[in-house]
Amino acid sequence: MVVVFDEPTVAHTPPVESSKRRQFPRHHADLLIKVRNQQGENLVGRCVVIAEGGLGAILRHPIPKGSEVMLQVSIPTHATVLEAQAIVRSQYGLRHGFRFVFLADAERLAIRQFCNQLMVQSDDGRVDS
Repeated sequence: MVVVFDEPTVAHTPPVESSKRRQFPRHHADLLIKVRNQQGENLVGRCVVIAEGGLGAILRHPIPKGSEVMLQVSIPTHATVLEAQAIVRSQYGLRHGFRFVFLADAERLAIRQFCNQLMVQSDDGRVDS
């Protein structure tokens, strides 16, 4: 028997608790990101997961695991574009996991505030005042 769907379907799964080895909880996001690789090329993509220690992104071109990069991302709780040195910790196709190597205090605070805002939104679907 063949099943044909008229519309795309998305399987919903409940959030998985972070493993105990994770220092910071992850939060789903949808942010524009620019990545400058070691060759000086600027790649554009989407940040899909963010945490205080790093982020996950989908890029148009793969960057090898272990590469050092410079990330630029606009965090809604921060007035300017956040810039952070990072290392590619994982790479599967076009999906990448980046760990922050260096963040200024203001950038770390901006990410923490944004993650806290995302946590409140995921708890009840709205932002508390």
